[in-house]
Amino acid sequence: MRIGIDVRPVQKKSSRRRGIGRYTRQLVESVLNANKAGHEFVLYAQREDPPAFEGPHLLQPIYQLSRPGRLAWLPDLILLPRAIRKTDVRVFHATDMMAIPKTRDCAVFLTLHDLIPFIYWEQTKRSVPYDFAFALRYGLSRVSSVDRILTDSIHSKNDICERLNFPEERVSVIYPGYHAAFGPRDPAASAGRLAEKYGLNGPFLFYVGGSDFRKNLGFLVEGFGQIHRLGYTGQLVLAGETFEWDIEEVREIRRRVAAAGMQDHVVFPGFVPDSDLPDFYTCCDLFVFPSLYEGFGFPVLEAFACRAPVIASRTSSIPEVGGDACEYFEATDTSDFIRAFERVSNDADKRRTMIQKGVERACLFSWKRAAEQLIALYESYSR
Repeated sequence: MRIGIDVRPVQKKSSRRRGIGRYTRQLVESVLNANKAGHEFVLYAQREDPPAFEGPHLLQPIYQLSRPGRLAWLPDLILLPRAIRKTDVRVFHATDMMAIPKTRDCAVFLTLHDLIPFIYWEQTKRSVPYDFAFALRYGLSRVSSVDRILTDSIHSKNDICERLNFPEERVSVIYPGYHAAFGPRDPAASAGRLAEKYGLNGPFLFYVGGSDFRKNLGFLVEGFGQIHRLGYTGQLVLAGETFEWDIEEVREIRRRVAAAGMQDHVVFPGFVPDSDLPDFYTCCDLFVFPSLYEGFGFPVLEAFACRAPVIASRTSSIPEVGGDACEYFEATDTSDFIRAFERVSNDADKRRTMIQKGVERACLFSWKRAAEQLIALYESYSR
């Protein structure tokens, strides 16, 4: 059976270092490694600087607009169906809603992580160019044409079925895993590396991820300011590639830091590679995840694997991932955030229990299992 997968999220600047790009790389590599039946995999990639993947596969380059990249979906209207016909695949797996081909020559799968842009449509429209907003709406209009949707959580599946009126039996939940690089490290060695490379010395709370409004970082900065005034002497580390960008959402976070008088206590290390992230998770006092909405929430799983205690907002899919290993707080209640912080910080037994439960929870999520489930779905469309 010949199966095609769009791997361009691994290359695009907007996604390559964020959740969608990392998800796509991990899923594809796991599928190639789990391919015991000898299926042929065709990976559709941008012509320039194609990504390398371990495992046997064919590479099909596709012309991609580089400027502006957000209009890449326009040439796809013609070029993507042409590439699919050329490679004669039985299943085409779109990993981006805006890359759903107008073709019925094969079965079409779509990975749809969540409906966040549409759930928060008014905020989305204000934060993206009008042509990209149009592209999002166009992609949404194409979703009904796919044969199967793959998503990351039951919460996202419920959103997709209810909001898009998509048949429940054609939506499959495949939980992601986490990279093997994430695991416990020697705390002293990790602390030394953080001091040398990032100038971090002493205790800190850690967040890694995006900087958009739904990540709720203004709330986190406010809550951190309050626990600092109550006596916490550590820093708050906000990591992620977008914190390096000169964009309004980042400027707003920095304004909130200044307004709280926390300039000397909040650190922005920018993009942190996967090779360094376990050091942050290992050394942090707490990993904090205050998001208003998540389709899954990879950092929670990574923190568990690295034996970091996690406090997180009680919203969307986060409790589905965190189970009873997290200490939760209401995402709009700073007093509740402070209480969650104190419950974990002031109770060593609770902290140890949370860490152990987190390790056990992380073991429930596996890329190998995800790949096997996905291959079985591909095979169900073999006839």
